[in-house]
Amino acid sequence: LSDLQIISQWSYTNRIYNAAQWVANQNNYVQLVMLNSFGCGPDSIVIDEVTEILKAKGKAMTLIRVDEISSTGSVRLRLRSMIESVQMLDMRRKLQEKNRINTPEFKNEDKKRKIIAPYFGELYGDLMPALFHLAGYDLVNLPKPNKESVNYGLKYAHNEICFPATVVVGDVIKALDSDKYDRANIAVAITQTGGQCRASSYLSLIKKGMLSAGFDDIPVIALGTFGKSINPQSGFTIEWKKILKVIFLAVLYADSIAKMHYWTRVREQNKGESEKIANECIKAIIPYVEKNEPEKIFTELENAVSQFNKIEINQGNYPSIGMVGEIYVKYNAFGHQFIIDWLVKQGVEVIVPPLIDFLIQEFVNIEVNKKSKLSKASISDIMVYFLEKKANRYIKKIEKINAKFRYFRPFHNIRDLADKASPILNLAAQFGEGWLIPAEIAAFAEDGVNHVVSVQPFGCIANHIVSKGVEKRIKGLFPDMSLLFLDFDADTSEVNILNRLHFMVENIFSYNK
Repeated sequence: LSDLQIISQWSYTNRIYNAAQWVANQNNYVQLVMLNSFGCGPDSIVIDEVTEILKAKGKAMTLIRVDEISSTGSVRLRLRSMIESVQMLDMRRKLQEKNRINTPEFKNEDKKRKIIAPYFGELYGDLMPALFHLAGYDLVNLPKPNKESVNYGLKYAHNEICFPATVVVGDVIKALDSDKYDRANIAVAITQTGGQCRASSYLSLIKKGMLSAGFDDIPVIALGTFGKSINPQSGFTIEWKKILKVIFLAVLYADSIAKMHYWTRVREQNKGESEKIANECIKAIIPYVEKNEPEKIFTELENAVSQFNKIEINQGNYPSIGMVGEIYVKYNAFGHQFIIDWLVKQGVEVIVPPLIDFLIQEFVNIEVNKKSKLSKASISDIMVYFLEKKANRYIKKIEKINAKFRYFRPFHNIRDLADKASPILNLAAQFGEGWLIPAEIAAFAEDGVNHVVSVQPFGCIANHIVSKGVEKRIKGLFPDMSLLFLDFDADTSEVNILNRLHFMVENIFSYNK
């Protein structure tokens, strides 16, 4: 495979790309027909890439969609049209070829560029510029997404790609189209999981969107979890050993602030006070992150606990709802249509699992993959072992401070979460959020939180397996568990989402009585 503008991480799709490249290099008598099932995993990425492969050689792809309502007549019509088109071609005419263009690589001379990145989510996203500044790069967050972001995303990305991709692509193109930035001194950044999920392909989707919008001179970089970036970017290097501690503690600190904020927010007497303090607490550690002074984060957490304990609250019984799901939709208010805000207004405490679990589940995954013969042991496994030990020490120190909060709810150990997930599904299920979602649901059940909302993009094949797909198993283990699955895309009706939540809220209040 060569000259691809996507991440070739699936064997099946790689065979499709290979077939497309072969067809592209044949004469006009050879054409390509692709069968597609609506909403099938990575097909939205594959369709775009195959189309571009053929287009570069002057050919077109015939797409046949097969689902339960496919009309045989319409399929035959598409095939007849393709045959007629081929017969009308002048076979003696040489195919009109054109070179495929791509965004430039981020090289050493690009290090002085200002880097823009989509806003990840409330509280956590505000730390991103500081983390990049610490690493020696000038990054700014783009404004929080809105409906205009979605419209841009629908224009420059495949309309069946998952909702977070639509939003982040739209955020980037909207910003570049605003003429606010000097394109000769700008670069774009996106996080990348590197795993078997379409989230790894957000990078290529942003690149394709930028090319379509005419921004083919701006480099794009990827920041991968556990160094899993899949992108040529020789000029983007980070000395992880020097900054890993402060990054880890900053995320733990944000998780701690979030937990206190969610508990206090629904109970506060002066509305907005908890959110104001939470934002101030995040801003307080930014200088320490930028100067790589991790020990001062502990001091700031002491101050944060004291401030949250001083907030005047209303007494009474407040029912709780747990929230799990796809990482962007879960942590980004626009991504989940502000349902946390709505639930708080109904008098419900929302409990959102910490972000740190998503980052450190790799400790478990590496071990599971070796036992399952999915990967081989390496010398770096020793380093991972010591990293986990050190991470647990930091968590223990943070928890000692968190215990001073008036309603302390401890973090779950990642190994304990894995043990909770293992009766539900195989821990080798690591695509997307993987086994972490059923683990979090099981943890909620054991903590007495029996109402859980799972939020995910519409058509997310990972969540169809690791969330919706294990509902029966979860209810078999936890009969009192009530699960609500909410899918989000560009056309999701707010009324429909709130109606479904309303039924759960009514149920939870009657349940508590």
